[in-house]
Amino acid sequence: MLVLVSCDDKKTNEKAVEPATAWEEIQEGFDKTAGASGYEVEFKTKSKSTFGEYSSEDSATYNISLYGIGTDSFRASAVTNNSETLTKKSYYFEADKFYVADIEGEKNTTPYLYVSDDVDALKEVTGLNVFKINTEAVKTALESSKSVVEGEEGDCKYIKFAMTSQNAVDILGDSYQIYNDMKDFDGYMFFYTNSEGYLVKFGYDSNYAETYEGEKTAVELSVEYNFMNINKATEIAAPGWVTKLAPEEIDTVYYIKDKVRYSFLYEPSENSSGYGYKLYWIESMVDKDKVVEYAQIPEEINGIKVVDISRTAFSFGKGVKVLVLPQTISYVAYPAEGVEMTVFSKCEEFTENVPEGVKAYTAQEWDFIDGVPTVKK
Repeated sequence: MLVLVSCDDKKTNEKAVEPATAWEEIQEGFDKTAGASGYEVEFKTKSKSTFGEYSSEDSATYNISLYGIGTDSFRASAVTNNSETLTKKSYYFEADKFYVADIEGEKNTTPYLYVSDDVDALKEVTGLNVFKINTEAVKTALESSKSVVEGEEGDCKYIKFAMTSQNAVDILGDSYQIYNDMKDFDGYMFFYTNSEGYLVKFGYDSNYAETYEGEKTAVELSVEYNFMNINKATEIAAPGWVTKLAPEEIDTVYYIKDKVRYSFLYEPSENSSGYGYKLYWIESMVDKDKVVEYAQIPEEINGIKVVDISRTAFSFGKGVKVLVLPQTISYVAYPAEGVEMTVFSKCEEFTENVPEGVKAYTAQEWDFIDGVPTVKK
């Protein structure tokens, strides 16, 4: 159950405020909620696109619960609902992994598993972790804003300031879409704190507009995060659709480590009896168009062994320069064209010929030195 913050729509005592004073108020509430052990979030977004007499609208509401933030006991759950696409999704997070599934009727379908060294529930669900926005950019935007006001709304105090489209990009990063071909922009950002000093609401409104051949084009966007039950969140148990999930029911498993993403499917092993995970794709999360400098395929994922690699896992992508193979895999996949690949295997010998142009070493020929795979002298 979500208990809404005690802010209402009746704004009072609104007045201009100095940027430095506004920043102090924002920072205090921001830091206090950022340090909370848990909370519930209601995320709402509305958009409207207009071209002449034609227009379309879209809205979405997401509910997220987070518990044990920053600890090994971290748990989170979320449900998303988009009005235009009529899609619903269910999420369940733990400290080192999370599950995502589509909701169809009363059932969760097409589940995915993500095993990651950087689980960020708020960003994964909404596209932005509010507490990782560029706060220096907020301070800069306040100092250059044409309007900075403070006011009261119910039991809450708020700071609202006008911003430019560049301010929005600097503060929000990739989560904010800019329309460079529309020159007219109007936008503002707001921060609300409650009587206990916690940030309880954050959001922004922006409006792009331009006239083409006498027809007005506009894109309006409204985004709002409401934080509730701060430091009062209860422990979150794994839902039934996760606890009952068999490996063969998971559509795809994504393993994410050191900004590299690996994609696996659960399939019969080529070289042994039984089933396991097979690697089909690998890519850099920093830049998908660049070669992966270093990759280490795990021995197992979520208790299930990694047993195979698609022969084209690297050649169909941008490739890998340095690759560490687990003991469970005794052959080397083809390298990407034009990429010199060096492979360090934990197996005693290869069961297939190493592809041409690949330098490959078996377990007795190399070792980790200060975390770096190094050929023995």
